[in-house]
Amino acid sequence: MSELHRIQVVPATEELFLYLADAAPSDRQVYTCPQCRDTGWLVSEEGARPCACGQQALRLRKRRLAGLKAAMDDMCFANFELNYYAADRYVQPGCTYRQAADKALRAARVFVAACGRGEAARGLYFEGALGSGKTFLAASIAGELLKRGIAARFIVVPEFLQQLRFSYQEREGSDYDEAAIMNQALDAPVLILDDLGAHNSSPWTISKIYTLLNYRLNSRLPCVITTNLKPAALAEELGQRAASRMREMCDRFILSIGEDIRSRKGSGWQNDER
Repeated sequence: MSELHRIQVVPATEELFLYLADAAPSDRQVYTCPQCRDTGWLVSEEGARPCACGQQALRLRKRRLAGLKAAMDDMCFANFELNYYAADRYVQPGCTYRQAADKALRAARVFVAACGRGEAARGLYFEGALGSGKTFLAASIAGELLKRGIAARFIVVPEFLQQLRFSYQEREGSDYDEAAIMNQALDAPVLILDDLGAHNSSPWTISKIYTLLNYRLNSRLPCVITTNLKPAALAEELGQRAASRMREMCDRFILSIGEDIRSRKGSGWQNDER
């Protein structure tokens, strides 16, 4: 036997199977749901029953259809942290940043409860700088309404306007239809307009936003609005008529922070100026 043959080691059959078993990926690596192995059913000696992952998938589908993005899945009232808001700085005399944020959170909860009772609730208007928690509260409202079986439509206004523009371009197989896009916003039982004013102002955008607000005001359909513009600046962007509709249909809440909450969550951007 040659030297080469003497140093070769062939593992025993049992050892080979053990090696392959160790190298094989686990169910958690292979399947989205390792419990049912993506079948949607849990099988036991007692029979088969639906797996909870099916309900989770349905819940996520409803959120996506309502306009809520994946990054918003953890946005809920329970995760709204008041500790991000200073207890020693004041929005106005007698009201700290934290107290103002607590008022906004309570108003959001009251709004959801009123919608759940079928009442024509007044809308909410959240104003604050970038990263002040406006979108977080608005997405939390939408998520809670969906859990209660109440249809809500979450719209990021610049994206909404861009979709309307795309609808004017005749493209074969295009998913954008102006009437359908507008009607989804006009007739939603609860409409959430995120980042209102964070778009270019033009006679066309002013007309579209006014039509939307005026229709919902006259139909007594509630809106939740977020913006980083003060009322005077927003009125300048959207016109006095739209601003008047917002004042009539919404209660205003101000969210103030010392630093963008996203930066304070430890994403590595805290010291970007150093």
